[in-house]
Amino acid sequence: MGPVKNQGNHEVCWALVLAELVSVVRYVRGHDRVKVDYSIQDIVDFTNKEERRLRKDTGHYCYPWYIHSGLEYVKRCGVQREEDRPFQVNSCTKNVAPRDPLSKLTYISKVIHLRTIEDTLTVLHEHPVAAEIPIFVPEYTNIGNVYIFSRKLSLQKIYRGPTTSSSVFTSMHAVNIIGAATEENGEKNVYVRSSHGETLGVNGNLKVSIEIMMMCLTPDIGNEFGKYPRSLIDMVVYPETCPESGIIDVDPPEHCIISIF
Repeated sequence: MGPVKNQGNHEVCWALVLAELVSVVRYVRGHDRVKVDYSIQDIVDFTNKEERRLRKDTGHYCYPWYIHSGLEYVKRCGVQREEDRPFQVNSCTKNVAPRDPLSKLTYISKVIHLRTIEDTLTVLHEHPVAAEIPIFVPEYTNIGNVYIFSRKLSLQKIYRGPTTSSSVFTSMHAVNIIGAATEENGEKNVYVRSSHGETLGVNGNLKVSIEIMMMCLTPDIGNEFGKYPRSLIDMVVYPETCPESGIIDVDPPEHCIISIF
């Protein structure tokens, strides 16, 4: 999937994960002869125009969103290539240029939801899948190489979510699951690819346990978790690409030639 990208201080992990996943699935399926980078910025600019318009306290107009909703947008309206609408990592403005009516867009045919870890592991034999994990600090930020007496060791800890009563939940984070890892001391885990650059984990990749179940005991406060147990890895999805369109892109439907002004 290439070098791990860094979303910077933008709330775009869902769009970054989505763009990378469409790219790799199309390549694996043979619908792109070479690996094509699809536009993160295009997905952010047009998936949810209402969220995009909201003024943020930070001065940003990017927004957190759901991976499956972004994929549904690509299914309806397609996605541009990265060179046609590059990711604006150093800026985040309210007004964006409309899509060029002559742009060639790439579509997906379905959004597939994986309901069990067994189904997820089966699909991983073919290609990566997208998912959400909760970020708890300090566990998430401390994941990666271990230092002993200032010496860096090539050991990789496993992310298990909160481990103490002082752990703090900050947000949900979109990731691509890129493969199953071997068991360690009887604990199964998967490799995930983050979007916080190569300094996190080992070159931007980390192991996440698939043995952990969590439950929020104060759902009125932690309503992102609800009152039922849930896996550390949740909301697993992937796109089914369009074999009927072959290698070539198709022109956008008329309703998808839009501006957010």
